Amino acid sequence: RDWSSAVCSSDLVYTMGLRGDREFVLAFDVATGKEAWATAHGSAFHNDQGDGPRGTPTVDGDRLYALGGNGDLSALDARTGKVIWTKNVLREFGGSNIIWGISESPLVVGNKLLVNAGGRGASIVALNKTDGSLIWKSQDDEAGYSSAIPLEVNGGTQVVFFTAERAVGLDIKDGRLLWEYSKPANRTANAATPIARANRVFISSDYGTGGGVVEIKPDNK
Repeated sequence: RDWSSAVCSSDLVYTMGLRGDREFVLAFDVATGKEAWATAHGSAFHNDQGDGPRGTPTVDGDRLYALGGNGDLSALDARTGKVIWTKNVLREFGGSNIIWGISESPLVVGNKLLVNAGGRGASIVALNKTDGSLIWKSQDDEAGYSSAIPLEVNGGTQVVFFTAERAVGLDIKDGRLLWEYSKPANRTANAATPIARANRVFISSDYGTGGGVVEIKPDNK
């Protein structure tokens, strides 16, 4: 069973799925559709709305980063599926799983791997993508279901996350909060990925909430 989407790089297609009581990261040959490798990855996430992993793996060069429904985060060799490092971000950063399971795709920016771990003081964490060590942690929000995006604006890089409570823009260097926008958030499931164009970011959610646009000015106000 699989709630994940697929991502293609070179001659392989990657996704995640549930086999028995384990989640797996999977690779398939583009030309033949045959399984190239399958790597066990954390325990199975179970929910009355559907079991299995939710997020789509992220490809970064010769590595693949996968985040499972129970918060298991792994770096794998994209060609062979060998695990390079792994950790559970909920346990490590004090987060609690959300109702329908951790669902985001990890974001890679430079040497950083970023996820919404949902812990107190560690809602959003930036890890060294090489070994999984912590670079910085920021904010207190519970995790949302959305995936983050990078934003180049005002001569620097921000990362935009839509947590369970609000959209936030953080400085990629140190996790400093640059702006926040809570109006599009609902208390059920913030799941849509923000959309950025130039210095504007569109954030929206369902359940009758709607959306809005943040315009980022030079003073970040």
